[in-house]
Amino acid sequence: MPAEYHTLPHNASESHHQFDNITGPLTAGRQQSEDCLSVSVAAPADAKSLPVLVFLHGGAYVTGSGDLDAYSPVPMARRGAVVVTVTSRLGLLGYLPIPNVAPANLGLFDQIEALRWVQNNIHAFGGNPDSVTVDGQSAGGDAIYCMLAANDTKGLFHRAILESMTFGRLNETSRDAMTADMSQYAAANLSSSNAPPSLEQLLALQTAVLRVAAPIDDTILTYGPVFGEDPLPALPDAYEVVNAAAQHVPIFIGYNENEGYAFSVLIPTHDASYYQTAVFADGANQLRQNISEATGRTPPMYHFAWSPPPADSLWGAVHTIELPFLYGEWSAWADAPMLNGSDSMEVVERVGAQMKDLWIAFAKSGDFQGRLFVIDADFKFDQGSGWYSY
Repeated sequence: MPAEYHTLPHNASESHHQFDNITGPLTAGRQQSEDCLSVSVAAPADAKSLPVLVFLHGGAYVTGSGDLDAYSPVPMARRGAVVVTVTSRLGLLGYLPIPNVAPANLGLFDQIEALRWVQNNIHAFGGNPDSVTVDGQSAGGDAIYCMLAANDTKGLFHRAILESMTFGRLNETSRDAMTADMSQYAAANLSSSNAPPSLEQLLALQTAVLRVAAPIDDTILTYGPVFGEDPLPALPDAYEVVNAAAQHVPIFIGYNENEGYAFSVLIPTHDASYYQTAVFADGANQLRQNISEATGRTPPMYHFAWSPPPADSLWGAVHTIELPFLYGEWSAWADAPMLNGSDSMEVVERVGAQMKDLWIAFAKSGDFQGRLFVIDADFKFDQGSGWYSY
């Protein structure tokens, strides 16, 4: 390894597989493959012009797939929507610009192309192409933020839900230098080979590139869309573009009460309160304020507060804990350590029905008049009036 590069001891993307200790092994039994550009669609049998929800999964842009059992769109579709999950390129193959080899943001282009597919085809499944809501969790929320800023995405979606977006990465001042170091290292390794690399070699290079990143040793997203590269504006301009997009795309923002617990264990550079505020909550609240000032309408927000008793799970309302309430059957989440507890299945299924109705209601109207939804074990959503209780 060249001397100018150094190893990151606590890299979030590299150690993301350790999330199995929180979620359970969601990707167990799945093969990694370049044949990954696909969508999965679920719809009621009698669907006709229903609102469409398009889900973009998290995983730090290095792991996950839209067709994992944990992200099954079927439970959400049963509540009255056409639901699409997206699988696209990740990591080195999806996001790193490599000189003379690949441009930046190929994975983002994949996701945008999936939305074009939805516009052209979702009517055949009973979905309304004029009522498309994108819902992204963690890196998926980051991707939606990027789509709000991107060129040529107007009209591809009409509402947006940002679940636990990692806003902190927008403030990483060394990020451009980190990406440049990664790109140069990847280019040097690829140019030294006379034959096209195999998938196994590319995956090994993907891991090696993580170890030569510039000194952001606590970044949540080492790989990810690159601002200033097509189709994204430079980051300073993106803020204004997102505010302008929010004039015609209502946005629903939320985060969990204990997001930071996971990262203080996986990346112990900071404590949980730092990750909770600097990475998640501060940015969510700032975006809400910015949009309110720019549009005169305050976006609705949710605060997910439920967790099993501490005697059963020490994770609290950790990053990803809201997902079983929205996607996948209980069987796909039953072994998740974050859900340990004798009452968890009952709460997930009961409150999950209310959350799904809330998500679909937003997909239908996008108008919650700036309300804050606190989601705990007693949460109920009244579809008739649109009011909520907790």
